[in-house]
Amino acid sequence: MPFHMGVMNNEVIKNICKRRSYRAYKPQQIPKDALDTILNCGLNSPSAKNKQAWFFTAIQDKQLIDELNTAAITAFGADKFKDRPDYHMFYNAPTVVVISGVKDDRYSLIDCSIAMQTMCLAAESIDIGSCMIGMVKPLFDSPAGEKFIEKFNLPEGYHPQFAVIFGYKGNAAKIPERLPNKVAYL
Repeated sequence: MPFHMGVMNNEVIKNICKRRSYRAYKPQQIPKDALDTILNCGLNSPSAKNKQAWFFTAIQDKQLIDELNTAAITAFGADKFKDRPDYHMFYNAPTVVVISGVKDDRYSLIDCSIAMQTMCLAAESIDIGSCMIGMVKPLFDSPAGEKFIEKFNLPEGYHPQFAVIFGYKGNAAKIPERLPNKVAYL
């Protein structure tokens, strides 16, 4: 679908169109001010009834990230990864943000998803890669996830939904062609 004439000079639209999920990262940690900017953008996302029903846990401790990885792979089903012994659910990104939502809030999952996408777009705008990680959900829904949830010091009534990773891009993400016939005009 073609863009409106001249719209590709718009920085927001360019950023939306170039953002991709990165699955390789440099080991260098992103600066705290960059992470603060990304998190702040997430906090400024729209939410149903302006409830802001999210809580972000930023993790930059490599050991904790690796522990989360091992536990998440086990909870997801380690047998699914037996042919990939070096698989890392967080692609060795130096920063993981766990996004938690209010339990039993019908809009919380949507609000958390919007906040996550907003953070990914903010990261792209400052040339930091990102990838959304939904595969951690089985961990947080299992008894093994309780020790991590306890470490996250979540407010009462919150539960982790998914994670998003950030870091300096290790390689170029492939830009898949957009599928046709995804819009109808009535």
